[in-house]
Amino acid sequence: MNAVRQDPAQAESQGLFKGIAVVIDDGLKRRPRNGPDGIEAILEAIHDAGGHALLLDALPQRDEELENFANAAFFVMDWNLHGSKLDEVGEGQDEGGARPDFNLSGVHLGGLESAFEQENVDFLTKLRDRRHAPVFIFTNEDVGHVTQVLTEGGLIGDNLGSHILIKSKREVGANLFEVLEEWIKQTPSALVLKQWERHQTLAVNQLFKEFHDQHKYWPVIFWNSFKTDGVSPAPELGELITRLVEARMKPLTADLDEFSEVAMEHFGANDARYRQALHAVLQAERLLPNELLVQGEYSTGDLFFDQNGEAPRYFLNIRAACDCIRRENFGQPDLYLIKGTIVTDDELAKLARPDFGNFHESDVETIVFALHMGRTVAFKYRTLAVKAANKLPGERVGRMLAPFLTRVTQRFGAYSHRSGLPRIPAALMPPEPPVAAGTGPAANEGDPNTCDCG
Repeated sequence: MNAVRQDPAQAESQGLFKGIAVVIDDGLKRRPRNGPDGIEAILEAIHDAGGHALLLDALPQRDEELENFANAAFFVMDWNLHGSKLDEVGEGQDEGGARPDFNLSGVHLGGLESAFEQENVDFLTKLRDRRHAPVFIFTNEDVGHVTQVLTEGGLIGDNLGSHILIKSKREVGANLFEVLEEWIKQTPSALVLKQWERHQTLAVNQLFKEFHDQHKYWPVIFWNSFKTDGVSPAPELGELITRLVEARMKPLTADLDEFSEVAMEHFGANDARYRQALHAVLQAERLLPNELLVQGEYSTGDLFFDQNGEAPRYFLNIRAACDCIRRENFGQPDLYLIKGTIVTDDELAKLARPDFGNFHESDVETIVFALHMGRTVAFKYRTLAVKAANKLPGERVGRMLAPFLTRVTQRFGAYSHRSGLPRIPAALMPPEPPVAAGTGPAANEGDPNTCDCG
């Protein structure tokens, strides 16, 4: 039964789904054999809520066309986009339906041809790489079959597909935005990111309003300044614009308290998988991937990984960015590297400070949790290696970001400028308490009589 269409005056707000909706359904062109199939009610729901839709009766044929969807709010897609072609198969047969009716609601009678289904999977895969927005597959096919095809196609799984919702088209109808809002309330990742995206869009528009028309040459002025400094102007200008946008963004107002209990239950049941996902989030916060850096140019925070046989290690460049620029007639610049060692889980457990959410550190080091590939790294200050840029150990894996880089360089600065004090005479020192068997220095303290400069 079709959903009853609500009065336009009481239509649901678009909520976080403001923007252009892309609707892909071949029913927009042909007349369904079994009467209205629900797409009309969905379109009216978009219109009644004050929205607008881009209507397509087939999938885009060229990959370049997907770039036009960069700012789409969400996608509505019918699974059977070849109903008219399938109808041609039964041309000349009686109305009793000697062939399967692919529009029979909720029943999969042989399904779509595999080639057509693969077209849908290919499209959704390519779309995900260009516009990762909610995709709502509202279909008259069997929902279980569609889910199975997307799972086999690698679009739905343990860590995939939370942006895809599959429902019967007739079940949705005029209640489109109610369905969307209910979905987003159950998906906190989408809730936060959609709100953040909305704030970012407004901030970008504010930046354009301030600088696009009134001061059209301001990027050129900064471009020339960056060139004078000897750095690549394009990435530097990009970083400047990013800071300008960030300065105009409003803070998030999403409240995730209602998800806390269920999130912890979910985490407990999927501990290993969630730890891996959270480590990925923390790494993205701490490290800019090497693929996004200009190759051959170096700066403060560049992180290098050296397998070094059975003793893998990291090196972090702490030299000022302006001194890492390759100047004319001066050759490759030297980088100032401090060594980082991987901290094991057992060592972390000994150093943990649960009340503060961090770890005990000695004055000669800084610990950065989950810096790279889930590894926690302790950077030691006692040794500073000076290496030419063309003779660096290992390979660069990224560039550490503030405030983590700032903390490392500040603590190194304090260490390198420390004042040495004379030793207090042993005769005046208080007696040492007895040491329990098996008790030694903390995991990161080391031996006071040795140096880590080897």
